[in-house]
Amino acid sequence: MSENDTSITPLFIQKEDGRSTVRIYTASPTPLEEKNLGGLFAVMEIDSQDSVNNDILQVIIDVIGSHYYRSETFQVEAAFEAALQKTNQRLQEMIAEIGEEWLSSLNIIIGVQKGSEMIFANIGRVISLMVHKGSVVDILDTTKAKSQTINPVKIFGNIVTGELPEHSVVLFATETILDYLSKEKIKRILMDSKPEDAAEDFYQLLEEDTTNTNFAGVIVQQGAMELQVTSSTESSTSIPVVNAPLTNSGSLSSDSMDQLLGRQNTTEELLSPSLWPGLRKGVQSYFNKRKKEPSSGTRDRSETYTADHERPVVRPQWQKVLLSIGKGLWTGLIFLKNITGKAFVGLVAVFRKSPNPAPSYGGNRRQQRARGSRGMKDTAASFVSQIIKWFSSFSVLQKIFFIVALIVLVIFAQSVVTRGEKKITKENETEYSQTISAIDLKINEGKAAAIYDNEEARALFIAARDQLNTIPTESDSYKERGEELASVIADALRQANNITTIANPELVLDYTSINPNIEIGKLILLGASMYGFDKNSLAVYRGNLETRSTSVTISEPNRSATVEFAVKASPGTGIVGLSDGTKALFNPITEAFTTVELTTAKAEQTITDIVVFGVRLYTLDTLNGQIFRHRRIEDTFESGEAWLTDDSASLTNAVSLAIDGSVYVLKDNGNVIRLSSGSKDNDFVLAEIDPTLEHGTKLFTDENSEQLYILDRTGKRVVVFGKNGSLVAQYTSDSFDDLNDMVVDEGSASIYVLNGPRVYKIGL
Repeated sequence: MSENDTSITPLFIQKEDGRSTVRIYTASPTPLEEKNLGGLFAVMEIDSQDSVNNDILQVIIDVIGSHYYRSETFQVEAAFEAALQKTNQRLQEMIAEIGEEWLSSLNIIIGVQKGSEMIFANIGRVISLMVHKGSVVDILDTTKAKSQTINPVKIFGNIVTGELPEHSVVLFATETILDYLSKEKIKRILMDSKPEDAAEDFYQLLEEDTTNTNFAGVIVQQGAMELQVTSSTESSTSIPVVNAPLTNSGSLSSDSMDQLLGRQNTTEELLSPSLWPGLRKGVQSYFNKRKKEPSSGTRDRSETYTADHERPVVRPQWQKVLLSIGKGLWTGLIFLKNITGKAFVGLVAVFRKSPNPAPSYGGNRRQQRARGSRGMKDTAASFVSQIIKWFSSFSVLQKIFFIVALIVLVIFAQSVVTRGEKKITKENETEYSQTISAIDLKINEGKAAAIYDNEEARALFIAARDQLNTIPTESDSYKERGEELASVIADALRQANNITTIANPELVLDYTSINPNIEIGKLILLGASMYGFDKNSLAVYRGNLETRSTSVTISEPNRSATVEFAVKASPGTGIVGLSDGTKALFNPITEAFTTVELTTAKAEQTITDIVVFGVRLYTLDTLNGQIFRHRRIEDTFESGEAWLTDDSASLTNAVSLAIDGSVYVLKDNGNVIRLSSGSKDNDFVLAEIDPTLEHGTKLFTDENSEQLYILDRTGKRVVVFGKNGSLVAQYTSDSFDDLNDMVVDEGSASIYVLNGPRVYKIGL
């Protein structure tokens, strides 16, 4: 039986009120990794429901999974020992961080199966039952293992090695399964069912249990060589290999069990023959026989002879059939070769007989060309008729084999051409396969880092994605695992980037109920009313957030300017900047705009945003690269004074302003600078996120908020950062296809976004 005839089937039952934390791990290696190092699995349990348990078990999974398949050796035992050593080191770090109380509750078995070879390490109460030829063997003495104190410095200290007998099955599981099922019951289930059916039977028997017991296990089946638990010398990693007892008493029960578990030094000739070696040997023998037989011989073609020609060996029927097919294909290829030669000769004849417009025909040139054309057609028709006649002379079987051979040749030629176009060599595929392995490693490292450092995890996932993008999608490596890895990375990045995707955002206001052609550019929230400013005039519309109704506040503006930005000035008023350069106070009670004079020492200005903070109004002047501060006196403002004193704080392309005591400036490239007392804070920087924040249109914070909110129109999202620059959250939706403005109301835990003429609500 080949190494691929292997199954590792999980069994997992976890209840909401379960008294323990259980996990199952089965690795998903690439075909090359599986060929070299087999399949890795683990059954894990911690006898408590502490919140840290899942983190501990995930660390074990991530470390053992990544380091095992990253091994520099293809020797399974050495690679497994090295991975356990790395796991020991990482668990020592966790013990230093969270203590070692959980060690006494840890029950775990980690194993590798490669073909018939089995290696595993265990801690605590985990059972390992092997069923073979009606007998059940308890490979581990769990009582003895549990009585041993776990060394915090070297948690995984022992490994067991062996080989699985042919047609055997092993159940690795948490010991709790023996509280409900006897070994005899387990044996019958494993003997009478396929692994997946056995897992389902176990599930049906255990899931209905009314207690709070959790169960975890894997069923491993392989038909190859017979189990022998061996002892090896202590490795360089100081992880000794010990003999495990093979029965409950700790020794072999009988001579028959000795024979069952003894290692067999079996050669390749004693293994069950695979199809290809048998076919290859049969074909070779057949053609050797044909060479040695006289052409007129009448010997039965279903027999072949040994090298000394002493006795015939009767060939199996399937080999006879395959040899007949091979002979037919060979004949078809010979036919194809012949017809190719005839076609070439025919084409040469066509070109040799192609008439030239020579004067020997007489008549004008048109007549000469017509006669020449007829001559070429006649020659071509003659050639085609010869081909048809030649093909018609075949027997039915010859015609069939000829057509099959022709199809095979066409497919082969197409694959060669396609391969040439792709220009992907064997060396390329090897390189891509290695890259896939490196990507797997980065993903596992990222998952481990996510427990402690989200930014490091994000960087690792982005690096994995960038590596994946270097592999051509038409390569075999990408076709095999590329799409799967792309999906895994995308999911991991969504978690690492705290992305909340809103499928159906809540619609709170729709200004098109006033006019289907209405266009809204800016918003101001005053109390429970959201005022929308028309993009094409000074018309203003009111939206009631409580009733979700809309109405007109100003319908006949007295001038043609439009609102370019709008901010809240007081609980009941707002200030807007108009397209003609003037500023105006908006009063919804009087339903009017009142011009506001904002003078400075600069005659020319380009004001892109205004913020009212306390009794002062700040203007962002990108033309002069300055922030001006104006003191407010009732509804008027004094002449502004330059507030920014740091020449290194460039305001080029600044689009939005926010103040909480410090001043934050958003640039259109998504960058934010923080200013204090007129100087730039060089220590402040936003965390790198994914997708990259390349544009920004609106920034919000105030003295009562702990967050910075950025509206990203291009990215269809609102990005939230902490005031230390760390990423807090991202809110996105496919519905956000025309984002124009944003209002943040932390009092109601809401963000209101203006998308076209509609306002959507995002819950914080």
